[in-house]
Amino acid sequence: MSHENLNVGYLGYSTVTKEILDAIDVDPELVISFTDEVEATYGRGVAYESYDPWLRVETINSPEALDALREHDIDVLLVMGWPELLHEDALETPNVGCVGRHLSLLPERRGRAPVAWALIHGLDRTGVSLFWLDEGVDSGPILEQGIVDIAPDDHAQELHDKCTQESITLLEESLLPRFCEGDFSADPQDAGDATYTHPRRPDMGIIDWTDSAWDVHNFVRGQSHPYPGAFSYHEMNKVTAWESRVSHPTVTKAAPGAVLDATAETDRVVVQCGEGTVDLSVEYTNDDNPATAGDRLGAAPY
Repeated sequence: MSHENLNVGYLGYSTVTKEILDAIDVDPELVISFTDEVEATYGRGVAYESYDPWLRVETINSPEALDALREHDIDVLLVMGWPELLHEDALETPNVGCVGRHLSLLPERRGRAPVAWALIHGLDRTGVSLFWLDEGVDSGPILEQGIVDIAPDDHAQELHDKCTQESITLLEESLLPRFCEGDFSADPQDAGDATYTHPRRPDMGIIDWTDSAWDVHNFVRGQSHPYPGAFSYHEMNKVTAWESRVSHPTVTKAAPGAVLDATAETDRVVVQCGEGTVDLSVEYTNDDNPATAGDRLGAAPY
């Protein structure tokens, strides 16, 4: 199948999926995203009005969406970020298949929140995998992969940005050119090598100050923007940590959770961990009660 008769569809709803589409050399035959009502559920909708036709649906598995894919004779549907699983009918409607994107080096770390877990676990690299979607969870044959290095002070948004750029590079320089030449080959994943990550909820962000400074640092940066943030409490005041660095990896000056230094003007606190200290940029639910040196941060209001 040549470039001239390859009909590409695009499925996405977030700022990142729009950024990817705008960056690659593709004029899609059809763009599908959520309705306003469904976007409100996920809170990250973005407009695709510069693309025509643009169809908005409640689910990609709806008859309306499937009819549109058939009407536009879509060969390949690019799914660069979508919160639903595609059912069998949706997977089989494009003539060639549906391409998914996952932010890990599959088959490692299949599942949810791969960026958050990569940082929380202190990895020094992750990656982007483009693969043919099937009915499993991130289990389809691999089309292209790229390694993404993680710097010690990368936070979630920085790592997401790196993965977005790697996704664009893989599509623009590798996958789309060979699709245009009619090469749709892929390598099956070895299920025996598969590992999985599970979803994260906002209430899982409570900081354990008895952990080491490096573990606390990794925990904070893995849940910073665009995620809800790691948090602790100062008396009855919730304290959300958005940025972190290890100020000393081993020093012990006080009990875990003790505030060693605080700067009200910049909302920064230095906190004692089980081993070492961290320097955090924080946000208080109640700005009238910031922590000061000598105070304590705890796992629950007190």
